[in-house]
Amino acid sequence: MLDLGAGTGALTAPLVGAGARVVAVERDAELAVRLRRRFNHANVTVLEQDVLEVPLPRRPYRVVASIPFAITTPLLGRLLDPTDSSLEQAALVVEWGAGKRVSHRRPANPRILWWRARFDLRIARQIRAESFSPPPRVDAAVLVAVPQAPPLVLRREQAPFARLLAKAFETRRAPVGDALAPIFSKRQLRRLLYDLSIDPQLPVALLGIEQWAAINATMVALVDPARWPRGRPAWSGAPGTTPVRLRGRRSADRRYGRSGSHRRHRRK
Repeated sequence: MLDLGAGTGALTAPLVGAGARVVAVERDAELAVRLRRRFNHANVTVLEQDVLEVPLPRRPYRVVASIPFAITTPLLGRLLDPTDSSLEQAALVVEWGAGKRVSHRRPANPRILWWRARFDLRIARQIRAESFSPPPRVDAAVLVAVPQAPPLVLRREQAPFARLLAKAFETRRAPVGDALAPIFSKRQLRRLLYDLSIDPQLPVALLGIEQWAAINATMVALVDPARWPRGRPAWSGAPGTTPVRLRGRRSADRRYGRSGSHRRHRRK
């Protein structure tokens, strides 16, 4: 079990009490020392590293995290972007609005669609702001992510799916008929939209996950690969088992606050 942003061990302790072997990741040097002193036994390993850079396991693993809300998207990207992800389950404390956007049935964002086509994302519970010390300005959510079985998009079709989403969302208000016209023939497009009960004038941002999965499956089955969208979005398929530096150290320090001083919100 990975505890990302372990802090003082608020999540580590109950995990240890339940018999889990925990790798507690904490960037702050002083907090890392306190964790080692508190959990000075064999089933807890403390790593003094940035949660956005620590190597992720190649074998199946689980994650818990209560981290600064400002790095929610980068952390979700580390866990959910890779096609080779070994993640079995994640339970993350995130800002309430972010949890709602990520778990929405019709996310208006291609990266979130990429995650949702491969993982079930749901809010397990709401946590009121006053439950934390110091309290944040907004409520939080416990966001749970587990791999879909089977996924909406098969592994062999995931690369063209990512390119399809990136191309279609170049203009989010574009009618779906216009966005797909360069890919499908007129006859194919008419039949596809009719079968899926999609209005050709509907903006691409209003389509659901299942509809995008069906569009991709039809493209892979019927369309000449020469007409498939090209390129690969930066957020798709990046190996998750290697360290990823999303920003330089100075930028990371600005994101967290100076080393050792970034603000955390902890459950009371």
